[in-house]
Amino acid sequence: MGNTLSDLSDRAGVRGVEGLLLGRIFLRFGFVLVSLSMDSHLIDTIANKDTTKGSRLKSMMSTVNSLVAFALKPITGALVDSVGRKPFLVLCPILAAIARMSVVVRGRPLNYVLYRLMINIAFLPLWPAISGYVADRFEPGTLRQSRAMQRMSLVLTLTGLLALRVGGRIGSARANIALSCLLNLAAAFCFLSFAPETLKKEDRKPLKIKTAANPLSFIRVLS
Repeated sequence: MGNTLSDLSDRAGVRGVEGLLLGRIFLRFGFVLVSLSMDSHLIDTIANKDTTKGSRLKSMMSTVNSLVAFALKPITGALVDSVGRKPFLVLCPILAAIARMSVVVRGRPLNYVLYRLMINIAFLPLWPAISGYVADRFEPGTLRQSRAMQRMSLVLTLTGLLALRVGGRIGSARANIALSCLLNLAAAFCFLSFAPETLKKEDRKPLKIKTAANPLSFIRVLS
């Protein structure tokens, strides 16, 4: 009779990461909607149509977030290797949805500052969790891993193009951002329901705060 889900996943080259891919589709769609809309929402609503004020606020938060990322990125990677992938796959999209909704509900500069900080903190551990999940599922450097990455990249590219079209048709920045919040919650649900933890307990590394918190700890590896 019909093909099973495993058969279809094998043919698509994504068996073992179906739940991850589904969640990432929702994340990509929401990300593109926000990319289309946040700048106009910042200028029109948060900065009261003051382009200079909006640009300064955006530049300031980009600088602050760069410093935050520099300080926290080593810690987040170590946390993902210590706690596991799934907790971050589930919680980070929820935190990002809350951050985005805060600027929809109350379009004020303070809310924008908090939004940028929360988004940064949400996404810092999310990307290592996603890449770690794929690495756990596929032996690095194998044809199977390469095929899965190519297929996922293709699907996510097509998703982004579709999101551009949908976001353009919606037209409203607030509506696009609100929709992205729902899509993030859908992604969290997919990760929770269909993406089992891939990092075995015996493979988890103990978290060493002093080493992980040092942004220049990579120098030891190079020396």
